[in-house]
Amino acid sequence: MKERMDDPKPEILRAYIEAQQCWWCGKGGWKSLPNHTCKAHGISAAELRELAYMYKKEPVSSRELREEDRQRTLARKDDWRASLKVRSQSVPVLSTKRKDELRARTKVLREKYKDIRIEKTRRPHKCRICGKEIPRSSPHLCSEECRSKERHQAMPPKARAKLSTTRKERTAAGLISTERESPKAHPCPICGKWIPRSVPATCSPECAKALTRQKNGKPHPCPVCGTILPTSKPITCSPECRKVVRQRTALVSAATRKRLWADNPEYRAQLSATKSKVMKRLYAEGKLRPSIPRKPHPCPVCGTVVPRALPTACSPECRRVLLQRAQAKACQNRTVKVPQEDYPKVAGRYWSGESTTVIAAEYRVTPRFIRAIAKEQKVSV
Repeated sequence: MKERMDDPKPEILRAYIEAQQCWWCGKGGWKSLPNHTCKAHGISAAELRELAYMYKKEPVSSRELREEDRQRTLARKDDWRASLKVRSQSVPVLSTKRKDELRARTKVLREKYKDIRIEKTRRPHKCRICGKEIPRSSPHLCSEECRSKERHQAMPPKARAKLSTTRKERTAAGLISTERESPKAHPCPICGKWIPRSVPATCSPECAKALTRQKNGKPHPCPVCGTILPTSKPITCSPECRKVVRQRTALVSAATRKRLWADNPEYRAQLSATKSKVMKRLYAEGKLRPSIPRKPHPCPVCGTVVPRALPTACSPECRRVLLQRAQAKACQNRTVKVPQEDYPKVAGRYWSGESTTVIAAEYRVTPRFIRAIAKEQKVSV
């Protein structure tokens, strides 16, 4: 759409749309500004958005109207059964005789209220800007100068400040320079190579990274070994130094806790209460076993006295000997339940298709042991 000479600037028109005020006639307080502009000035909603440089989905109506439409849509969705019932009802249609009666009545009312309507349109009033008498109810302002002043007053402060001085005025006042600055040659701050223009600041991406490191970081010594680091991070120079720093921090924290425990009775009482609460909760949830009392006993392998109830043996070697003894005892008990002379009989029953569970229950062993005997005998029926 070609822009007319009397059309406003986009930022001004957007401010008027936000305030729901017509730019062309000055009337305000509309719920739907496009309805007024279409009826009074012939400007549709699409043309209004185009003049204001707005997208199609941007609203041009008031927030009240949009909220009413939203509530109406929600009510329609909630009451869909009632809407179906209303649609199913028959729509009343006026008869020809009734239509003629309404037409005649409309003509009578139109003639009756014609003078009142004319009187309303001819109501004189004063201009809001200059106070000049206007004989009719419209227009509200007497001249184009008054309309321009009202538009300027209704504009937001930022837009008013932009329109107060143009670029030509700022250029004439010397606020904007019209001369183009010549490129300034300079050396690279990293390698010293000469750059013929003012940009870029460095000669290569590697120099740009080095310059960024110099700006962001400050050289400092490693707190452990004293090696000078070029940037502020990392704090230490190697993983070994970081480990030493962690150990120092842990020692300092432990020393601080000990000092507070000795010097501050309130801290001691608070820590003890917190610890007891945590222990009670863990006992209640079953995540912590109650402490086992100290019961000194001799090691069952070498006879050395063990100061606590657990572990049973005194060393890993003694625990290994205990485990071997337990395994040997279990094997001895298991083989006794199935005599050696019954091995062929058990294997024959297994390969004949009898249930492994039944055989194992008879000899009181596991089904796995019955299968091992059958495979060892290799008896097939």
